[in-house]
Formats: sequence, structure tokens, C-alpha cells
Amino acid sequence: PHTETPVVACAVSGSLAALDLIEMMSIGTLLAYTLVSVCVLLLRYQPDRDGFTSFLTEEEEEERKRKEEMMASSEKDMNSPGGEEYADNPCGAKNLPSKGDDETLIEKSDSGGYQSDSSGYGVGENGIEVDDSNSLLKRILGSHYYTIRMRLGLPNLGDKPTPATGRTVTSCVLLFFVLTFFLWTLVIYGFDRVSGGARWAILPFIMTVIVLMVTLVIIILRQPENPKKLPYMAPCVPFVPTAAMLVNIYLMLKLSSITWVRFVVWCSL
Repeated sequence: PHTETPVVACAVSGSLAALDLIEMMSIGTLLAYTLVSVCVLLLRYQPDRDGFTSFLTEEEEEERKRKEEMMASSEKDMNSPGGEEYADNPCGAKNLPSKGDDETLIEKSDSGGYQSDSSGYGVGENGIEVDDSNSLLKRILGSHYYTIRMRLGLPNLGDKPTPATGRTVTSCVLLFFVLTFFLWTLVIYGFDRVSGGARWAILPFIMTVIVLMVTLVIIILRQPENPKKLPYMAPCVPFVPTAAMLVNIYLMLKLSSITWVRFVVWCSL
């Protein structure tokens, strides 16, 4: 009576819709978390470009830098004080505020746009901020720490990713994504639903896929990470994102077939 809301109708229709869409919501959420894990792996190992991630080749990167230098030079000539108080900018605006004004519109603290107050980071070669959070591991292993890193082929803390290493990680992540679907398909629809000798026939395929996936993780681990430190970063990369992909895709494939049909129709629309 107070809100003039049909309470019974809302409760009945909402309950029926919830029961009908509960698995649909689950597959959408699991897919979203899976894509987040994939993107964390892709972005962490890409070379940085003015605060964004670059997927360009080396030739395209050089061409981009050359154009940016030309644009910066032209803007400097246009905005420098001359005979007039200020020159017109390309967009038609006049009297742009200079650094001498009392009010500062945007104050940039550093070129990356972020600062980290954490004591777990230090500055390595070429001014690159490196992660010192594994100092405990260094104390435990002692002089064997760098020997183990060298034998495993892990990159140095000061190494920076290149377009070539970024493309390597991209290929490994996408292949890992496909192999995860293939692995859980074999386990759920093959190994769990057959018995006897058929299980032993499927087991070599499962082991082969697992070996390939471990190899891909090792290849990703041996590539240098982007040294930029953001306010929040996923820990233990690449292990946490790959584990999240494994769990989420397994749960997605455990949903009913009608849910997958609805999902495909929904995505197509």
C-alpha cells in the first residue's frame, strides 16, 4: 500500500527468473574472471609506451617515436611566448596557462603516473624500479639464489620486455588458454565418463597436455616483466593467473549443456 509495488508478482517472477538464470550468471562471471587472468598475463610482459602497453613491432615503435618527436617539436614552437602573449594552439584555444601561473591544473609526479611508497621496491640499472620483495628468499638461499636463477634461465631484475618477448608471451598465453579447455574436456567428458581400459587410453593425452602447459608456464616465467609498479598488482605472476584460468574454465565446463547453448546465443546477439 505504501509503495504501490506488486510484491507477490515481483517475488514470484523474480524467483523463477533467478532459478532459470543462475547458471547463466555463473558462466558469464567465470568467463569475465578468466579474461581478467588472461589480460594480467598479457599486460605484465608487454613493453611500456607512455603509460600504456605497446603491442607494436620494433619498426612501428620507431616510427611512432619519430612522429611523437616531430609533434612535440611543433607544439613547442607554437606555444612558446613570442611577439604575442601566447600563440593560438591547434584547437583554437588562446591564453593557455603556463607553469608560472598560480594554479596548477595537473601535477605529474613522475613519467609513469604512479608512485610506490612500498619499501619492497628499489632502483636498479638505468633507473629501472625493481622488485626487492624476494629478499627473504635471498636470505634463505644465500649465495645459491643467483645460481638457481641462472640455471632456470630467469631474467635479471633490471631486464625490460621487448616487442619480441611480448609476442612470445602472447602466443604462450593464448595457447595455454586453448590447452586448458582441451585438458578439462578430456578429463570431464572423457576420463570421468568412461571406465576400464578406455581410461588408460585417454591418460597419455592428458599427460601430454599437462606437460605442454607446464612448458608454456616456464617459457612465460623466463621472459622479463614490465618494471612499472602500479598501486595494485596481481601477486605471483604467472602462477596465480594460470591457476585462476584452470579453476574457472573447469567450473565453466561443469555447467549444463543448455547453459552453453544460451551463452552462445547471448554472445552471438
